[in-house]
Amino acid sequence: MLVDTKFHHVAQPLFYASLDARLVRPDLAISLLHHPHLAKYVRHLTERGAITHTTLAAISACTNLTSLTWIDDLPSSPHSPSAFSRNRNADTETRALISLAAQRTRLPHLSSLTLRTYNDLTPEAWTQLTAIPNLTRLSLWCFASLGNTWSSGLLAESLTHLELCVGALSSADCISLFSGLPLLQDLRLKGAPSSIIPRILALLPALHTLDTDFMWRRQSTENYQPHPAIQLRHLAVRTSTSTHERMYAWLDDLGQPTDSFRLQAFAFRTTHVVPSGFVRGLPSTLREFMVGEAQLHPVDLQFLCQSMRGLERLECGLRTSEISVVQAAIQAGKKLREIKIFVEGIKLGLEQATEWMLGHENLRVIGVNSDVFKGTWVAGPALQVEEAIVDGNRWGT
Repeated sequence: MLVDTKFHHVAQPLFYASLDARLVRPDLAISLLHHPHLAKYVRHLTERGAITHTTLAAISACTNLTSLTWIDDLPSSPHSPSAFSRNRNADTETRALISLAAQRTRLPHLSSLTLRTYNDLTPEAWTQLTAIPNLTRLSLWCFASLGNTWSSGLLAESLTHLELCVGALSSADCISLFSGLPLLQDLRLKGAPSSIIPRILALLPALHTLDTDFMWRRQSTENYQPHPAIQLRHLAVRTSTSTHERMYAWLDDLGQPTDSFRLQAFAFRTTHVVPSGFVRGLPSTLREFMVGEAQLHPVDLQFLCQSMRGLERLECGLRTSEISVVQAAIQAGKKLREIKIFVEGIKLGLEQATEWMLGHENLRVIGVNSDVFKGTWVAGPALQVEEAIVDGNRWGT
């Protein structure tokens, strides 16, 4: 009994530290109100659907909350419960939630806020949002208009991480939006024309991480003027374009990242080959090069492994049909921890995977096409390599 009691006291704070209404029973808010002593353990809370009086009261009870997420992913109807009227009014609910987040007497430790809604963010809601003090992380996804300035509120004085969808803004308003965020370090931006990204970067002197789309709009090319880019450490780009040359010219304008480069290319109609000039222009400090199934020439992959002595993670396609060419290309990558190579018509066996790992001190995950192998040190000591079987996505990413 004593052991059970001690375990209960230790486990309870851990169990309630992160609560997600999408994963637990629907009466999450009611449970917190019925057991207010448990609410003090909640650090991360995710709510969904209508904001009710019960929801607001439950959030208020979580006085040690550091991150709050609201996902308005449930369909509205005349019978949807709401704190404010019989018919749901998403704007009123959003403003009520933002107002609560701004009350430091109730939520003194709140530093991260996520709002995802299909509705507009009205000027009143935007004014409330930009007035929240001491917020360092904001993720805001709405499918209509946003405000176009942060300068009138407290949010800009503390915000370091921002995730934002700006598809409803004009290019001018989008650029203006980023003119008042001098502390921003990490930006995930969706829906912005690629032609204005260099100009946005020029407004963010502290930025070191960018995750964005390559979306080239033909009508914006006349006004495209590259601006001196800051030095990014991490760059991730998503694209479905087949205009490869223009994308890599645009990447050159952004400047090469020092630590990691990721490319997520969807729906390419032709084979995507990463240009040799781009690969050879990457800094020698790069630790991650992840371009999915986009292909490299073997000589470029070999150059990458030889020049980037600290390279730890590698993912790419390779233009070859011989496994020996793959092995030779990665031979110089002594710091590699994980590699994923897409090569048409090649299978990797357990014996070969073991040989590769023994030849690389840190290499513990090898994937070639759909074959994935993971290695661990066991008693002996000896390196044990096994084929990894992961349901659904065998890469485990």
